[in-house]
Amino acid sequence: MLNTLRDLPIFEPRDLIKSIMLATLEGICMGLPYGLFVQLVRELVNRQPNYTLIIAVSCAIALVMLIRVWVTRQNTMHTGTMTYKTCATLRERLAHHFFKVPLGFFERHNSGQLSQSMNKDVEFTETIFSHHFSQFIASVSLLLTVSGCLAIYDWRLALCLLSGLPIALTIQAVMKRKANQFSESFLQGVATTNNAIMDWILGIRAIKQSGQGNNLFPKLEQQIQHTQKASIRHEIAVGIVPMLFILFSEMGFLVLLLTGLQLYLTQQVELTVFIVFLITSVRLYRALAQIALTMAEARFMQQAAKRITTLLATPTIRTKEQNLPIQGHIAVNDVTFRYSPEYPKVLDAISFTAVPGTLTALVGPSGSGKSTLLHLLARFWQVDDHKITFDGHSINAFSDASLYQQVALVSQDIHLIDDTILNNLKMVHQGLSEASIHNACQQAQCHDFIMQLPNGYDTLVGEAGDALSGGEKQRIALARALLSEAKIILLDEISAALDVRNEAALLTLLEQLKQSKTLISISHRESMVIHADNVVYLVNGQLKGTGHHEMLLQESKNYQDFWHHPDKSS
Repeated sequence: MLNTLRDLPIFEPRDLIKSIMLATLEGICMGLPYGLFVQLVRELVNRQPNYTLIIAVSCAIALVMLIRVWVTRQNTMHTGTMTYKTCATLRERLAHHFFKVPLGFFERHNSGQLSQSMNKDVEFTETIFSHHFSQFIASVSLLLTVSGCLAIYDWRLALCLLSGLPIALTIQAVMKRKANQFSESFLQGVATTNNAIMDWILGIRAIKQSGQGNNLFPKLEQQIQHTQKASIRHEIAVGIVPMLFILFSEMGFLVLLLTGLQLYLTQQVELTVFIVFLITSVRLYRALAQIALTMAEARFMQQAAKRITTLLATPTIRTKEQNLPIQGHIAVNDVTFRYSPEYPKVLDAISFTAVPGTLTALVGPSGSGKSTLLHLLARFWQVDDHKITFDGHSINAFSDASLYQQVALVSQDIHLIDDTILNNLKMVHQGLSEASIHNACQQAQCHDFIMQLPNGYDTLVGEAGDALSGGEKQRIALARALLSEAKIILLDEISAALDVRNEAALLTLLEQLKQSKTLISISHRESMVIHADNVVYLVNGQLKGTGHHEMLLQESKNYQDFWHHPDKSS
């Protein structure tokens, strides 16, 4: 648990020290009455009891218990307030960090994983510290206090009482690493199942429409049942650690009983002292059981903290936070990119330029790096300074606000907030007039279908826009890009869901847009590419040609095969 505090420094040191001190004092107040109880019993059974001492000890016990009530109240309030405040801060830190990481980070981490870290993992931390942390410190303090008080009366019996603890601690240390590995594997399985459930819920409409529900549901059911069985195995395997700790620590009671009888029979210890040791052992072993259970619970928190710290350690985009205007001159200079050092190159020495008033088409077979290149232009991932420039300024020089106000991406994976269509469009910036919104939607060919919805522009789109089809969401995203007044618009296969009539309207729109903007588009339709001013042809992450479509058809046999004989292109 203390290692977790070191790895996940979310608490103010002053607050944490105060919480530890209060919990320690609470444990002392719980343990002292047992030490005073020995003296009280000795006087009560004495043939000539000292009533003054009896009253004094009784008052002392009552006073300590009253102090304990106050300390417990203060500790509960302070620890609870500290935990809830700092865990809220942790969620804010995660949210703020997610805002600063490369946008490509969200392609590698699905919403289920991130949701688990921001909710369940933080909740684990919250539960441990708000309910178990103080109990752990207080139990340790109680253990030391009771042991110290009893040792004053008979150190031999005190050692017997704790004789099983070294064995219990050794077993705990030996099995801890294996249990941690088991817990990590189990929690990863739970996360996988949560992701599968979320994917099923989000995609249930498409699954039903495909008619594959009866085939796909058994796989989800199998995953859930596998997690259920893994949960039972995990409880059996990991739960044995605290059980063994409690079992071996309580073996000290047997040693205490046998040793105490021997000492009493040889008149080396008073009967009252021996009986009080037996009575007190119940409370002491209860404290040891609490310590064991808290350490077991802390194992889950350690795994949660590990996932949280891993997310917080994700490198953020390094920018100069400059607010620079963009006219639309793009230069890609010898860009080489791989998603991770151990992964192969996705792009290798790619160079091209684009200027305002033009449409550049990115074409190539699947896996050639088109989407990666488009995402690099949107700064989903970071490249070295000046590898990509806008108007001569490195893409890394722009602040997020400045960049995304002037560079708009319309991708195939569109995320809309769970709100109305109108509010999703207004996200671009406040103060948009109804006329400008309708005009942008008409240009993006989504006004007609919006007006056919039950509530028009006030229709709720559902979670992640799930109430709309992929093509409808993409056209709303295009309208949003038009409303942004961006100088650079990046388009990811926006013609895929269009029929011939709508495709012709889209071509007309692109011709209008490029008069004042720079357009970069991925397209697999030759009918779209022939209207491009420049084509960037990629194969296996390498640049195989640039120029106008007709020119490339004449100069490149490979490019010609790509369009007319795809099975021959490479």
